[in-house]
Amino acid sequence: MAADKAERYLVLGVAALMLLAVGVALALTSGTPGASQAENRPPIARMAPTDVSVNVGEAVEFSAANSTDPEGRALSYSWDFGDGSVKTGPIVSHTFQITGALRVRVVVTDDHDASNGTSTSVWVNLNQPIPYGTATWTKQPPSSTPANILFPVDPNATRLD
Repeated sequence: MAADKAERYLVLGVAALMLLAVGVALALTSGTPGASQAENRPPIARMAPTDVSVNVGEAVEFSAANSTDPEGRALSYSWDFGDGSVKTGPIVSHTFQITGALRVRVVVTDDHDASNGTSTSVWVNLNQPIPYGTATWTKQPPSSTPANILFPVDPNATRLD
């Protein structure tokens, strides 16, 4: 009988040691069963300036330097200017060579590949001056219909100011 008790205590002791070892191993690897490592949250993308209006051939400096990452990770910046041009870096300068409404987008990515983007509208004006003296006027007698006026028109123009 004493041998049975000793054997029972030995089995209980071994089982307790095994549970303790499993608990220590779990605590060292992941904390608690089912717990995951801290989640990598995406950065917060910020851009300046926003809603820009420029003339063809003018350079605009864009900045995403105020973008942040919740975990403080290093960031990379990828720009798309909506006209086929792309650049990288927190501060970039771009000269628009086409007219119209364009969308400029920046995507900010942290060093664990979490990313977030933001965009803004850019209106690129043709900025083509109308030369002095291009309008013509044909004077009609007071009783007739008003005269025709001829103005030059650029078929490539996208906006009249």
